[in-house]
Amino acid sequence: MKRLIPIGLLAVFAIMSGDYALGDGMTSEDLLTPDVARLLESGGVHAEVWRDNTRDDAAMDVFSAVDIAASPELIWNVMTDCDRSLEIVDKMRSCLILEAGEGWDIREQKVRSGFFTTTSVFRSDYDFPRTIHISKAGGDMEVQEGVWRLEPVGDGITRLSYRAASCPSFPIPSRLLKHAMKKDVPEILRRLRDAAEGDAG
Repeated sequence: MKRLIPIGLLAVFAIMSGDYALGDGMTSEDLLTPDVARLLESGGVHAEVWRDNTRDDAAMDVFSAVDIAASPELIWNVMTDCDRSLEIVDKMRSCLILEAGEGWDIREQKVRSGFFTTTSVFRSDYDFPRTIHISKAGGDMEVQEGVWRLEPVGDGITRLSYRAASCPSFPIPSRLLKHAMKKDVPEILRRLRDAAEGDAG
C-alpha cells in the first residue's frame, strides 16, 4: 500500500469530516479568496504561512493550493505513491509504512535539512479520491494537524489544497520555520503538478 506525499516538517493533519478549521477557525473555503482563485486559474501556486497567536504552542499555520490539469483519481495515485514522494520532495530520504488497514496507514518519513534529519510519524486517513487527513503518531513533531482536499473545478482541472499547522518538537526560530514553509510548500506542489500532468499526458 502506497500512501501520501510526505512534506517533511509539513506532513501535518487531523481527522475531521468536511472542511477543516484549525485554532483560528479558518477553513480552506475561507482562505480561497477570489484573488487566490484567479491566481490558480492563471497557473500560479498559492501559499501563505502565518502564526496563529491564539495557539499555546509554536506551530505555524499554512494554506496552499494549485490547479492541476488531471483527474482527482490520477492526482491521488501520484500523491499516495510513497516511492514517487522521494522524487517530488527533494529533502526526503526515506518513507516507510509501519502499519496499514482499510482506508488508513501509519508512516515514518525521514527528511534531511541542513545538518539535521527529522523523523515524522503520522497516521493518514483516506477518503478516495477527495480528502487525506493526517494526525501525529510519533516522531520529532510536536504539532501535526490538517487536511489535503481534491476538488474538480471543471474542464479537466482539479484544485488541490492543503490546510495545516505544524512545528517540530525541537527548538527552531519561528522566522526560520516560516521561511522554510513558504519556500518548500509551493515547490512541492509545483513538482506534484508536473508529475500528475505528465502522467495525464
